[in-house]
Parts: sequence; structure tokens; C-alpha cells
Amino acid sequence: MNIEKSITGLTIETVEMTEVDGMGQGAVLQFMLLPKGSSGHQEKEIRTCLGDIYVIVNALRDYANLLERAAITQELTEVHGAIFNLHAARCRKIAGKYASAIGYNYDAALKRCRKRRARVRQNSDTGMDGLEALVHKRHREQIEKEKEQVK
Repeated sequence: MNIEKSITGLTIETVEMTEVDGMGQGAVLQFMLLPKGSSGHQEKEIRTCLGDIYVIVNALRDYANLLERAAITQELTEVHGAIFNLHAARCRKIAGKYASAIGYNYDAALKRCRKRRARVRQNSDTGMDGLEALVHKRHREQIEKEKEQVK
């Protein structure tokens, strides 16, 4: 299996999903920064938008998929394969937490994206290339113009 080809396939789908489903609505991520010393915690926040959270979820899911594929297809030791799978599970857990918080379903979005891509491919194939289509269009326009002049 060509790992580069599988990486491209995975990322193209989620990039398209984000472009279609991503939104610019505001969102705030709040967290507490717990220092290692005895000083108190600090409340922090990151101002972002919903579309950015879609990107984060999609990237984490893509990365988890890549790690799982690498654990299977690459010649890793059993320990390294297990580490890859544990890290993939952690990425999926984080992605699930963020997705749940915003009501996003990665799998459903991926399914919609694949349907949309299939529909676009079916509708975009005219059976001729663009130049040939232009020649036919101009020819039809010329015929219509001549018909109008005859009237």
C-alpha cells in the first residue's frame, strides 16, 4: 500500500468537509493552567471560531487514521505498533470530546462529503473536453443567429 497515496486521499476528504461545513461563528475554549509549583492556577481562554474546531476534529481523526494504518502497514515492532494505536485512541477521544461539544458528527460529515463528491463527478463528465464543448456551443449559437436573420 502506498502510504503517500492513502495520506492524500484521507486529507482531501476532510479538507473538503471543512470547506463545506466549516463556519465562522465565534467560539471560546476555556481551560485552567495548573503550574507545577505551589502558585495558584490561571484561567485561560482561546478565542476561535467553530470552523477552527471542525478543522481540529478533522485533523485529529485523520491523524488517528494515519497512525492506525502505519501501525499495520509499516514494519514496526510490537511495542511501537501499540504506542501508535494508543496515541490514535487518544486522538479519537479528544476529537470526540470536541465534536460532541459542538454537535459535529465526523462520520456523517464524511459520508455527506463522499456523496457530494460522487454527485459532482457524475454531473461534471460531459463526455468531451472543454474546448470541444465550447466549439459546439459557438456552433449552436451561430445556427440560432442565422435562423433569426432568416425570419
